[in-house]
Amino acid sequence: MFTDVLSFIKFIFRPDKKFVLAIRRITGFYPNHLEYYKTAIIHRSKSKKMRNGFLVNNERLEYLGDSVLDLLIGEYLYKKFPFKQEGYLTQCRSRIVNGENLSDLAKHIGLDKLVKTNVKTNSKGVHLYGDAFEAFLGAVYLDRGFKAAGKFIYSRIMPNYLDVVELEHHNYNYKSQMIEWG
Repeated sequence: MFTDVLSFIKFIFRPDKKFVLAIRRITGFYPNHLEYYKTAIIHRSKSKKMRNGFLVNNERLEYLGDSVLDLLIGEYLYKKFPFKQEGYLTQCRSRIVNGENLSDLAKHIGLDKLVKTNVKTNSKGVHLYGDAFEAFLGAVYLDRGFKAAGKFIYSRIMPNYLDVVELEHHNYNYKSQMIEWG
């Protein structure tokens, strides 16, 4: 509670209020470290070059967010399906965290409107927004910690945009299907 009040007071004096409000609308809280979120929306095609030659984009945050998301979804499925085998849980998780599904999630929460890129995003197979979603989750994790990242996924994403029962009946992993078939 105190953190939210302090964050709101900081917000009043920020020059980038519009971006802060977008983060608040998506996550439900004011960000403490806005630079994480600013980095999370920069695609590699729009990388910023630092004085030391280091390129700033969302790839490192995407890596982190991918790990956080896998753990959170893994925990969710483990608790939701207590009598299912490991293979089943793995298939469910892969259906949830695939690039196409994450791109759709990013669009649902409005993250696609914040992403900075030079890539045409209407191309089939381009999961630019899904990558940005993972980077955004990495930013939430670094800014607020694992508990807040879990709250974001469990209370804002899962109940509003993911139907695990529906995803249970869709298999997008055609390579896996072919192997099983063979």
